[in-house]
Amino acid sequence: MRAGTLRTILSVLAVASTVSASGLTPRDRAELEEQAHLAELEELTRRVLSLAKKLHGPENPKVADLHDAVGRVLQRKGAFVEAEASHRDALGIRERSGASPDGAMASGLTLLGAAVEEQGRFSDAVLIYERAIRVNMASSLPSLDLLLRARENIARAHGRAARGKLDGGVIVVRLRPGSVGGRAGVNVGDWIRRYDATVVRGTHHLRELTQASKDRPRVVLELIRGDKTVELLVPGGKLGLRVTE
Repeated sequence: MRAGTLRTILSVLAVASTVSASGLTPRDRAELEEQAHLAELEELTRRVLSLAKKLHGPENPKVADLHDAVGRVLQRKGAFVEAEASHRDALGIRERSGASPDGAMASGLTLLGAAVEEQGRFSDAVLIYERAIRVNMASSLPSLDLLLRARENIARAHGRAARGKLDGGVIVVRLRPGSVGGRAGVNVGDWIRRYDATVVRGTHHLRELTQASKDRPRVVLELIRGDKTVELLVPGGKLGLRVTE
């Protein structure tokens, strides 16, 4: 482990130790411990990447996989610009190899899209997710899980773009077959802004609101769809939707 990384870890742990006596919440302590863990994990992953370059050469597919591994850690740290660069390094290696589309490239594109999306570049992210779907479907063994995940990511990116800078709400990323919400007119990509005149503060809050209204025949659901506001009447209770913030 490099001295710089060790100092970072010790610094984080020292802060956690100092403030624990002054009423730091368990959640705050867990976040500090996670920072230390990620600092160590990033250093370890980068060392493995460096070794792989020396052993296999910088254009080896294993090196591409490790660039994606570094990107994953950076995304967990919230370093999305650095993560994007790492995922693009992985993509470049795979593109230059001339190999047929495969699951590794599709998965790497999905990771790249996520890093771009978290920077607020929603249109760019959608294009990357769409490419991930094309690569996945062209591979010898397409992944249904990756296909569904990429479609959900596209819906989320569209919803986040429509939401803009407004607070609250959740984005519909999947409709369950025969769902109450789907029958009422909810679409994938809709942003649920209000439930029965109450601003939805997140996924858990929406669950609480639907549970509290389960005995009511109808409630008003306010949606943002593109640049329009849509109101739908839905039965009280579960909507049968998969949503994200």
